[in-house]
Amino acid sequence: MNQGLIWLADNLRISYGEGALLELARMVLRAAAIYPLQVGGQKLPPLDPHARLSLVWPRWYAPSAEDRQRGRANARHPDAGGADEP
Repeated sequence: MNQGLIWLADNLRISYGEGALLELARMVLRAAAIYPLQVGGQKLPPLDPHARLSLVWPRWYAPSAEDRQRGRANARHPDAGGADEP
């Protein structure tokens, strides 16, 4: 139904998220090792320039009632099988 838009947005997440936002965040961490940083007039504590950074994107759609029920059933009986089985 929305597959074309989801595909486009996924590509934008990679291009602008992984390619731009993370790189900007890494630049800030490297700059913080050299220059004191302030946010809202308050100095930031020291930042680790080698910190591992990643982006966590939300799901495209909220889980349906069926998804939530299946998740609860799998949590109670993880070896009973379910959607994760081939």
